[in-house]
Amino acid sequence: MSKYINKYANEAEAAAGAASRPADASSAAMAGMLSKYYGINVVTDTTNPEPGDAIYWDKVNNRRVLIKHGTLVKALIDTNVLVDLKNTVVGMIYGKVVTVSDTQMAAKSWCVPDEWTLSGFDFSASGSATITVKYYSASGNDVKQIVLSWEAGGNIEALITQLNGTTGFKSYCKAYKVNASAMYITVSGYSASMGITKDAGDITVTRSYQGYQTRQYNDEYTTDIERADGTVTTSAFACFDRMYDYYYTNGAATQNATISDGVIKYAVFNTTDNPALVATYGTYMAYMQAKYELTKCAYPVNRYGLKKFGFGNDHLAAVSHTNPLGETVYDFQAHDAALDGVTVDGAVTGFEPGTGHMGGLAEAWLLYKQINRTKSDPINKAIAAKSGNAIAYDAYGRLCFASNANYAWIFNGSNNGNLTYSNSRFNAFSARVFRAFSKESF
Repeated sequence: MSKYINKYANEAEAAAGAASRPADASSAAMAGMLSKYYGINVVTDTTNPEPGDAIYWDKVNNRRVLIKHGTLVKALIDTNVLVDLKNTVVGMIYGKVVTVSDTQMAAKSWCVPDEWTLSGFDFSASGSATITVKYYSASGNDVKQIVLSWEAGGNIEALITQLNGTTGFKSYCKAYKVNASAMYITVSGYSASMGITKDAGDITVTRSYQGYQTRQYNDEYTTDIERADGTVTTSAFACFDRMYDYYYTNGAATQNATISDGVIKYAVFNTTDNPALVATYGTYMAYMQAKYELTKCAYPVNRYGLKKFGFGNDHLAAVSHTNPLGETVYDFQAHDAALDGVTVDGAVTGFEPGTGHMGGLAEAWLLYKQINRTKSDPINKAIAAKSGNAIAYDAYGRLCFASNANYAWIFNGSNNGNLTYSNSRFNAFSARVFRAFSKESF
């Protein structure tokens, strides 16, 4: 604590005087008649978690603690006492304390592709085989017939190079060597008709494994989310800044619109095109705030049957198969979420690997409704203070649940900032790891 109290005429003057206050210690001030406290690494117990609180393990007292939002200075942490658990408090919803990892998961498909084995290649003599490969939509330009030919003494590696090169597949397929006479090929897409057929030649083509890009693994899926206006539909807005920025340019050009119509763009929010909206809301910002309040997630799912999708889980994390090379392949991106965590010798912190999951709808809503375009929100500020990966308001984020046989839920940050069921599972997006604790156990 400083040895004197700074005195300011008002709060604005106090804010302007931040540079004159000590950066390596807490200090006090008077702003007019109000007392102010500027803390550095203010440590508390976990009874009052708030968005942006950094979560640490106290090795002396063997417990979790919080470094309150806005006070963290990483360089001044006594690492002999406090261990960074690399998670930040998102907030509370449905009676649970939600945390998010400071690290962003690598972009991957929500689940792995199909595997097809091509075997029986004989390189003792020249030969050829013709295959038809269907990938992605399995129609139109996504169907390709490929002739594989070789001379006596050729090898499987040359054919794999051809397939993976410019004359072979698109990026939705990739060939790998199994042995001197066989290869396997992964095939990705959203059509159940995708696959490989043999048109000619003395080889065998077999689907050796069907992934889950176009089929269900279990019954944990939904296409529904509830909006604040009571509508149960397939998407609802989460991030206001992203919604505003997207529709400012890309909104509808509707004239004489009502608040119940689709979102209009800024260019038609004027007294000529939409006099009633201008008279009601005055500014485009006020109109967009009203529109957001109607169409945002309803907390986000408060109807029976929808709450089960509020929080993610690790049910898919251990699902695996063995590929033609004898390697274990984990089928779902959820496995990567289960790898996230921090281990503290001699302690059970609740943040070890295996304790996290990809986000459910409530968790994602709670996070993205706070994230803003400048990353100046409490959550991003805490993550930045710990040198973590910022959470972008304008990027896709994968969530935990499937929505049908070939879609899974996302935060649609690259578009309009909503939570939506409609995105193909083969797309490679990053994700965040969440944890949810009861208030009593946190």
